[in-house]
Amino acid sequence: MDNNLEKHKLFGIEPDPAKTIPIIVGCVALVFVIVIIVAIRAFIESNQPRIDLLYTPESAVVTLDGKIVESGEIVLPAGAHEIKAEKFGFESEEVTVEAEWGEATPVYIVMSPNTDESSDWYIKNEEDGRIVEGITGYRNESESDEMMQQYPILNKLPIYEDDFYIYHQACDEPICILIDTNEDYYDEAIKYFREELDDDIGKYRFVFYDYSNPFLGEG
Repeated sequence: MDNNLEKHKLFGIEPDPAKTIPIIVGCVALVFVIVIIVAIRAFIESNQPRIDLLYTPESAVVTLDGKIVESGEIVLPAGAHEIKAEKFGFESEEVTVEAEWGEATPVYIVMSPNTDESSDWYIKNEEDGRIVEGITGYRNESESDEMMQQYPILNKLPIYEDDFYIYHQACDEPICILIDTNEDYYDEAIKYFREELDDDIGKYRFVFYDYSNPFLGEG
C-alpha cells in the first residue's frame, strides 16, 4: 500500500481526487510547455543566419562589419555584411556576404602576395599552404556540383559501348562531348547519344577523337 496513503489514513486525512488530478495534469502540461520552448529555441539557434569563415594567411587581420574576427562559424543578423582582410605584403580583400536564415554561408579568402618577400609565403608556411589547398579543393568541388546540376547528362558519362566510347571533354564551350571510335560508328554513337542520353544534341559540341568534326562540314 502506498506510504503516503498510509500516512494520510494515520492522521485521518483522505486524499482528495478532485485536487490531486488537476495538480498532476498541471505538472504534465508544464513539462510539455517546457519541452516545446526548448525545441523552439533549439530550432531558432540552429537556423540563425551565420557564416563559415576561413581565411589565409592566418596571421591576417580580418574584420566583419568593422570588428576583428577569426576563422570559424559566426552567427550574425540576416542581411549584407562586409568582410575585410589585410596583411602587409598581400593584396587586401573585401567581400560582401549575404547572411540568410537556415544556412551557413561559406566565406573563404585566400590573400595574394604582392611583394618579393611574400611571394613564396604559402610554400614556407605549411599550415597556410594546407588551408589554400583545402579552399581550392572545396571551390573545385562546388564548381563540379554546379555543372552536374546544370547539365545532368554529366552524371551519365562516361559511356563504354563495344563500338564506341562517349566522354565529357573540357572546352571553351559549356559542354563538349568526345566520341572515341572509328568513322564507321559515328552515326551509331550519335544515335545512341540522342536516344539513350539526350534527344537535344544541338546543346552540345561533339568532338571526334583524332578526326575532324563531320557535323561542321570538316574532314
